[in-house]
Amino acid sequence: MYEELKVVLDQIISDKNFDPANIVVRIKEILQSKYPEIYQEWEKAGFEINHLFPYDKNDKLKGCTTLLSIAAESGDVKVLTALRRCLEKK
Repeated sequence: MYEELKVVLDQIISDKNFDPANIVVRIKEILQSKYPEIYQEWEKAGFEINHLFPYDKNDKLKGCTTLLSIAAESGDVKVLTALRRCLEKK
């Protein structure tokens, strides 16, 4: 699931019309069209930004991660800041 979520965030990063205010909406759209099973899992969690998604990056590294963690790991400040602001609104 980690790789799929990274693909979603990378797609958002590469979007020339990236709007930080609509990041959650954009993530939902991409997940719903490309990865409906991940979308459904996140939907059940109420689209919580800090939802713990299970991942298996390789045979040795398994656990859970959040969208914020994946964004931080990718190093994209725009996406990281947008997700952080979503947390601050709560």
